Order: sequence, then C-alpha cells, then structure tokens
Amino acid sequence: MYISVIEYDARGYQERECGTIQECLSLPRTRAVTWLNIDDATRAEVLEEVAKYFPLPAYVLEEVSTATTERPQIITLDDHLFIIVNMLSLNPQTYEIEAEQLNLIVGRGVVLSFGEKAGDVFDPVRDRIRNSQSRIRKLKADYLLYSLLDAILDNYFAILERVGEIADNLEDEITENPSTDKLSVLHDLRSQMLLLRKAVWPLREILNSLERRESPLITRETQPYFRNLYDHAIQVIETIETLRDTLGQAFDLYLTSVSNRTNDIIKVLTVISTIFIPLTFITGVYGMNFENMPELEARWGYAAVWGVMLLIVVIMLLYFRRRRWF
Repeated sequence: MYISVIEYDARGYQERECGTIQECLSLPRTRAVTWLNIDDATRAEVLEEVAKYFPLPAYVLEEVSTATTERPQIITLDDHLFIIVNMLSLNPQTYEIEAEQLNLIVGRGVVLSFGEKAGDVFDPVRDRIRNSQSRIRKLKADYLLYSLLDAILDNYFAILERVGEIADNLEDEITENPSTDKLSVLHDLRSQMLLLRKAVWPLREILNSLERRESPLITRETQPYFRNLYDHAIQVIETIETLRDTLGQAFDLYLTSVSNRTNDIIKVLTVISTIFIPLTFITGVYGMNFENMPELEARWGYAAVWGVMLLIVVIMLLYFRRRRWF
C-alpha cells in the first residue's frame, strides 16, 4: 500500500509519503489544498482511518473498498463530490487494456484519490504542483480535480495512439501474411475498443455535469476548464469510433487476403487437373488392350503417344499463360 499527501497553495507546497493515514493527516493542514492519494485502498482498516478525518457516508466507503471496476459515475453529497472513473493501461506484450477503478472524493480544499493497485498516471500533475509558477498552485481543489481527470483523458489518448500504431502494423502484416495469430490480436483489439468506449461514454456525462456547475464545489473560474475537458472526451470517443472502423477494415482485409490465397491455390489445382484430364483420357484409351488397336503394333506408337501428350501439355500451358490464369 502506498500513501502520499501533498498540501499546496500559491505560497508553497509540502509533499510526504506515509506508512499510515494517521501519519499523513495528524499534522495540522497549513495549505489551501490537500491531496491525499492511496494506492491499494481496499483494506477496511485504511478506510476506517480515513473516515476519522473526513465525514463520509458508509456506502461511499463501501464503494471504495469494492475491488470491482464499475461504470463511471458522479454522486453529489452534502459537501462532497464522489466520482468513479476508470484508469486504463495497455499491456505492451498482450495488447490488452487493463482497467482499474479510481475513486475521487472532492471537498472544500481537499481531494482524496483511491486506487486499486500501485501506480497511476498523475506524475504530470505532481510535477505541476512542484512548479511554483504553475496555475494549479493558484487555484482551488476543483482545479486539482480537473487536473486529475485531464491526466486520465491524456492517458486514454496515449493508449489510442498506441492501438492505432498496432492497427497500422497489423494491416501491413495481414497484407503480406494473413496468419491466424494476427486475427487473434485483431479480435482482441476490437474487444478492447469496446472496453475503452464503455469507460469514456459515462465520463463524458460526468464532465458535462461538472461543466454545468451542478455542485457548489465547482467554481466559476474552473468551469471553462471542465468545458474544455468535455471537448477532449468527445475527441476520445470520435477517435475510438475511427479506430473501431480501422480495425473492422483490417478484419475485412484479412478475410479478403485469405480468400485471395484460397482462390490462388484452387486456381493452381484447377490448372493441374485440367492439364491431366486429356492425358488421363489418352492413357485410358490405350490401357484397354483390345486386339484390333493398330497403334499397339506400331513401332513408334509409344513415342508418338508421349509426344502427343507433351504437345497437349505445352499447348495448354501456353493458353493458360495467355489468359493470365497463372
């Protein structure tokens, strides 16, 4: 479990890592904004410690402790906002998009973030807090919420860019060699796009709610940033739809390539069968061994039959070549 707390305002900031919640929050808060981040936040004892410092409803703590990825949503409490979003990562080996539920609780001057496992995408936000000239140091907790959601959306863009590169490479590989392993990767990517779409569509509604300032915790000064974030979510959705179309075209390309290869194989087999049909007829005729077949007594009969059969093969090959059948 990893616990960190960052307190900041325009005058300065304090950042520390702690072994327990009490160690992080027992000291008096001296800055305008406090950000408490907890990874692996499903332990009951950890949430009980959090409840001592922040008056949160029991069902919110129960939701945080649930280690299942749920649909993103926003819940407005009396003096807090409870937001559930999905933080995604792309496995570079399997190309599988892994989802992690991230719970955000926003109050006056405080933001709590609870992750299911170690690691997050918030390092750019931490770097901006450390910079004394950054805008985040001059604004309130709602801007920190915007920054965290913006980092999550930026990570969505990074995943989509990587998936787009994989899709382009797959198209080239399928054109050269449409093997079944590439079809498996293609199918997995299309499934992952569905997962990503399910994560972004509800997030769009969350951002729309924040942009309309349905909670007093969202200030008028921060409202334009959430409007811009809503536009970013729309761009992510459009990119997802474009990638789904691209992957669908790659799937069609695979089917076309396999069909063309099958047709080429059938064409070669057909040409070979067609060439052997007259040869089989000739050998069949002279294999009947009737007594009154004059060619059986001819001195050059055997050579003549071979000559006729080779001539037939050459003529048919030239004909097929002229028709561009092979």
